[in-house]
Amino acid sequence: MQNKKTTGKKIGRKVLIVTGWLLLWQVIAWVVHNPIYFAGPVESVKELLRQAGESVFRQAVAASYARIMAGMLLAGAVAYLLAFAAWRIPFVEELLQPFVSFIRSVPVAAVVVVFLIWSGAEYLVFYISFMVVFPNLYGNLLTGLKKVEPQMKEMAQVFRVPFWKRLRCIYRPAYLPYLKTGVSYSVGMCFKSGVAAEIIGLPDRAIGTRLYMDKIYLNTAGVFAWMAVIVFLSFITERLLSKLVGCCPVPKACNWAQARETSPTGIALEKTEKSYAGRKVLDISECKVPAGESACICGPSGSGKTTLLHILAGLIPDDRGQKCSAVVSICFQENRLWEEADAEVNLWLAGCDEKSAGELYKLLPKELCKKPVRELSGGEKRRVALARAVLAPSEWLLLDEPFTGMDEALRKEAILWVLANQKGRPILAATHEEEDVALLGARKLELDLN
Repeated sequence: MQNKKTTGKKIGRKVLIVTGWLLLWQVIAWVVHNPIYFAGPVESVKELLRQAGESVFRQAVAASYARIMAGMLLAGAVAYLLAFAAWRIPFVEELLQPFVSFIRSVPVAAVVVVFLIWSGAEYLVFYISFMVVFPNLYGNLLTGLKKVEPQMKEMAQVFRVPFWKRLRCIYRPAYLPYLKTGVSYSVGMCFKSGVAAEIIGLPDRAIGTRLYMDKIYLNTAGVFAWMAVIVFLSFITERLLSKLVGCCPVPKACNWAQARETSPTGIALEKTEKSYAGRKVLDISECKVPAGESACICGPSGSGKTTLLHILAGLIPDDRGQKCSAVVSICFQENRLWEEADAEVNLWLAGCDEKSAGELYKLLPKELCKKPVRELSGGEKRRVALARAVLAPSEWLLLDEPFTGMDEALRKEAILWVLANQKGRPILAATHEEEDVALLGARKLELDLN
């Protein structure tokens, strides 16, 4: 009820504001008292209604709108593809930079003249629309893609998230705000530049041509009427495209698929070293955990526990350039969850099957599993991250401080749950807690570079 009242007040306030501006417009027209010099809203509406009854009016609106939209949509598609290419391949961004800077900076009027020489007036608006929209959408999309969190990209890599899932669940939330801003800005600029190009080129059946003719015959009311048409088309198009851009919401239910087939294998890593900027952070002779067994990496902070897990997960190479290629699942030190989605969707994203939901409910109450992750407490989020790692199909199970934020009772419950879902896989866990080693029935592996 409160929301309806608030919405009603906002609508009423906007109506009052628009009415006030229309009244001011009409008062100025009365004061000027010269419809050739300044037509009021009444004269402009009458002229709009008169012209709207003519077939040439409808043809002009349809033709101009089709040309502008064709250029705009093509620019959007090309900007989308090239922004992804530039994001993935830095050389592509360098290669495109001079071209994008040129078309962003060159005056529209100069480009209009060039295209008039090259192709005539018929396709002029199509080219101008493309030129106005492309650099803006390309720049905004590329900026948004650069905002994709590296940690989420690593999560997607480890869990072998398909590209279409990455696009919808990881990339899109990052670039969407920038895309919406780009669309909002581009539509208005596209209509203004497109009609301006028509006024210069004067193609057949075009808004700009009709507006120019009204100007020649000193039909000021007609000029104002066409301006209103342009503003209306721009407003409606912006709203429509903004809706379409945001029409793929967070999934509320999972379209579960068959989980990948994996067979547990033992972890076997020989002599491994890792250094950063000349500082050695990891140096072990071997790391072996047979299938079905557990081991805990112990040691102080900075002793290389997380580095070892990331090497095993294939995220970084060791100093010899070797990367592990086993199918692993990992509970990262950070949760790395899709905050807008619920717990089940986060499991679906990692390739879990429908049976995983039942196991998830044993670790986290069902009502919490249906809430967006952002609404959960730190300990609840940790359980979701742990469940994703344990329930995702894999050959190895890697856990990095997996029970952080859990009290003693919950920690014991979570460890029993992990062991119940081990499914013959080797478990390698990094922990500071001696109790975790005992509860997991794990062998202790000390890491200490000192």
